[in-house]
Amino acid sequence: MELWAGAINLGFLYAFMALGTFITYRYFKIADITIDGSFTLGAATGAILIIDGWNPFLVLPVSFIAGACAGFVTGLIHTKFKIDGLLAGILVMTGLYSVNLHVMGKSNIPLMNNPTVVTAISSVNPGLPPELWIGIILALVMIVVWVLLTAFLKSDLGLTMLATGNNPVMISAQGVSTNRMKILGISLANGLVGLSGILVAQYQGFADIGMGIGSIIYSLAAVIIGQALFRTRKVLTAVLGVILGAVIFRLAVAMALKIGFDPNDLKILTALFVLLTLIISYSLKNDQRGNGKFRKWISKNRKLFLALFILFLSGWFAWKSVHMQASKDEKIKNTRIGIVIANHSDLLMRTSDGFRDEMKRLGYSEGVNCSIHEVNAEGDIPANKTIVDHLIADKTDLFISISSASTQAVIHKVKIKPVVFATVANPFMLGAGTSPISHPPNVTGIYGHAPVEELLRILTMLFPGPRIIGTMYNPGFPNTKSNLGSA
Repeated sequence: MELWAGAINLGFLYAFMALGTFITYRYFKIADITIDGSFTLGAATGAILIIDGWNPFLVLPVSFIAGACAGFVTGLIHTKFKIDGLLAGILVMTGLYSVNLHVMGKSNIPLMNNPTVVTAISSVNPGLPPELWIGIILALVMIVVWVLLTAFLKSDLGLTMLATGNNPVMISAQGVSTNRMKILGISLANGLVGLSGILVAQYQGFADIGMGIGSIIYSLAAVIIGQALFRTRKVLTAVLGVILGAVIFRLAVAMALKIGFDPNDLKILTALFVLLTLIISYSLKNDQRGNGKFRKWISKNRKLFLALFILFLSGWFAWKSVHMQASKDEKIKNTRIGIVIANHSDLLMRTSDGFRDEMKRLGYSEGVNCSIHEVNAEGDIPANKTIVDHLIADKTDLFISISSASTQAVIHKVKIKPVVFATVANPFMLGAGTSPISHPPNVTGIYGHAPVEELLRILTMLFPGPRIIGTMYNPGFPNTKSNLGSA
């Protein structure tokens, strides 16, 4: 249940970002890639303020304003300098990477030891499962957002924004500045994206410089799913469709993991799913203008589609039941080990291989007295949380987290089962305790950094006298920043 509740909660939080994309995509016909940067900007701004002692609810409007400022710059470049909207978004998104690093001061800000919106909601839990209670509150919040945003988009200002995108010549003839309307709309959209960023950061327990990568694809997927669900021009229904689209998308990711799809294939499955939805959506749209052949074909074969769908579900459940029954005894006697990896970098994969080799040396043979389930998030930071929920639901006995992002996702969710982290530059910076002897009782692991002190001793011995030493590092990686500080 936690897997599905967690996926729904993530869907609600990402719905704010999807609503922002909905405004730029539907109203101004722009796939605004600024959101890859404004999402992180909202998270970074709010996280810094929370660390400084701000109330987690008061940082929400600040993150909204931060995202809106990013959108304002994109809108200004697009309208004043006549730069294509997509290119303007790419330029701002690229620049925001450096801005976000300056705002954060480092590539990752842990929030697990600070009060957040999630902890505030959990403190008034009447006794329900934590994820379920959070989901109920978020559902109520989304109803309010749905009503308020619909009211705004149906107002004179919202209708003027829509008219600006549909017919700028006509709206200009009415004395309305199309440039101002575009800047306002793009700013509002990115404000919602920034709000989504800080909410996701508080929910997952950290803000990371890479958390916005690929956001445009996920938000567009939610918008496209919403449009496919409700083919209507009514704003009320369209906004609801986007919210449900975000939830359905996150549920689809959880379902893919639950069924057993290789996480390495999640990105290509997402691309194919969005492509298929677009093809069907555009075919239906064009069919409405023609003689309705496509709709007639769908209607004629709907029983066949339904039968195939039922057959697929029946076959899958039958296979799952047989598989579960056959491996029931094995699950009882075997130690179930889950490995969570952030991406396919060489260092992380070598760590995983080293762990497997050492387990073999200690006498743990996979399929005999242990089972190892390795799941790779492929750089999708939100997917780390869904992966952890999936492993929890799969009754995993031991969690191995490789990389900083994976470690944060694991220790944020796993409070009883043992957690072992590896390839982490500074676990204390991530919230995994405050010292080697002061940490959660279920968390342990290894960490290290370059032998900077020894290296400097050798350098001064080989090259005595005053020297200027230059360093090259990537501030987007916590380990390089930590090693630089050691120097």
